[in-house]
Amino acid sequence: KPIQKLLTEGLSLQPVVTHIGSHRGYLLVQIGHTYYAFSPSLGPSFRIAAQDEETITQLALAGKCYLHSNLFGLRAAVDTLLNEVLKKAEKLASVGEDAEAIELLKSCISLTGAKDDRTLNLVDLLTNSKKQHIPA
Repeated sequence: KPIQKLLTEGLSLQPVVTHIGSHRGYLLVQIGHTYYAFSPSLGPSFRIAAQDEETITQLALAGKCYLHSNLFGLRAAVDTLLNEVLKKAEKLASVGEDAEAIELLKSCISLTGAKDDRTLNLVDLLTNSKKQHIPA
């Protein structure tokens, strides 16, 4: 018993969370062998360990949390989500549906914490094009 206590003292069975960086506003972490991307919209008090599988699934469907077995795939998943929303916003703006396009852009801004350059560039483009159309 004393040897077992020596070997296990201070041992934690909690998974190690490693901060990797960020990608298009999402916080990237590795927990065990899984990579996660968390939207800043989840807030600073969000704890993945406190979430059940159903909650994580709902967060993923809302674009707030992604998980993948490798970092490359995780970044690609974030890119796919944001790029699809931006393409849809561009399409709406091109047919004059600026209000709908702006709503989509607001959702991207919320998901990325206003840290995605592509989203912000499209917002600028839409804002500047609206200013040009306003009669003086």
